[in-house]
Amino acid sequence: MSATSPAEAAFRRLLRAYPRSWRTAHGEALLGVMLDVADADGRDRPTAREGTAVVRHALSTWANAASDRLDRSGVVPSFAGIGPAALALGTTLAAVSFLFGEWFPGVPLTWAGDFHAAPFGPFPSAGPLLYAVWLLAFGAVVAGAVGTGRLLLALAAVGAPVLLTVCDRAGVARPPLLFLYTMALFAVVALVGLPRQDGATRRRLGAVVGGATAAVTALLTAVTALGLALPAWDFPLGSVTRLDVRDPGTVDFFVGLGFYRYFGLGTITLLATPVVIGWLLVGLATVWRRPARALAAGLLGVPAVFVDPGTLSKLWLPGPLDGEGTLLTLALGVLSVALSLLVVGVRTARAGAAPSPGAAA
Repeated sequence: MSATSPAEAAFRRLLRAYPRSWRTAHGEALLGVMLDVADADGRDRPTAREGTAVVRHALSTWANAASDRLDRSGVVPSFAGIGPAALALGTTLAAVSFLFGEWFPGVPLTWAGDFHAAPFGPFPSAGPLLYAVWLLAFGAVVAGAVGTGRLLLALAAVGAPVLLTVCDRAGVARPPLLFLYTMALFAVVALVGLPRQDGATRRRLGAVVGGATAAVTALLTAVTALGLALPAWDFPLGSVTRLDVRDPGTVDFFVGLGFYRYFGLGTITLLATPVVIGWLLVGLATVWRRPARALAAGLLGVPAVFVDPGTLSKLWLPGPLDGEGTLLTLALGVLSVALSLLVVGVRTARAGAAPSPGAAA
């Protein structure tokens, strides 16, 4: 075949799927092999099988090149904590939500009528189905069965929107919409970012989740026992500072439906919101050196306080920003995620790593 033959032109077009540096190092050798095979077969163009093999190998080469650049950029280690953080947040919310929203010692929780929907067996909503998957996933990860944990996290990620859809169509009560989507987001982040962990790391993760769950449980138990009417959205009794939980029906504002709508999630987000906003500001200020900090603040912190967005609107802000806490927090979250990804892209591009050569297709 001549150097300017249609066959060579066709095969060279196929090789454009590879990165330029790979083509410079290996393109001519691979081209020669494919031309020899095509000449022996009497062909002047690649077969579908050859095209598929080249494209698959080219994609693998691009992926290796990107991974190599990312490793050389120096930002990879700082992202190692995002997956475990998402797992810890989701597990803590699942445990606390089950205890205060679905089952509380000595208190019959019947709030399905408020949703004009039926309860789920002995529970007021179908939330325990999702919480059980979360707790099993966490237990599997801590026990070292990471593969099983990942499978359960994938089920939790899909299960939240499926639970929302099925419950609404079947007329069964469910946890709030934003809460379910937050749990789905935590499951996705935990699934993608959860590395294999040694025994010491798993024990630390278990201790963190156990401590966080105990602390939040103690906080909400105290709020319930004292009848503290902390700011919460959609509270039907107007502005009050304390309720007597011994009065019939008052405890319902703290557990069951009250957990999701009035004082449970509202109390958590009221205390967490200043921390998240501070985290966002620190993340933005240090985004060049620690892009993972800004990404985690926007990707995990903002959804964690948006489980009760009404609390954000009650934040005091000066001048024209007063009452705009929800939009401001959302804007800071989007900005932190965008800047973090931009920094990762710039630092990866500046790393200037050559693609991994790989084997010939």
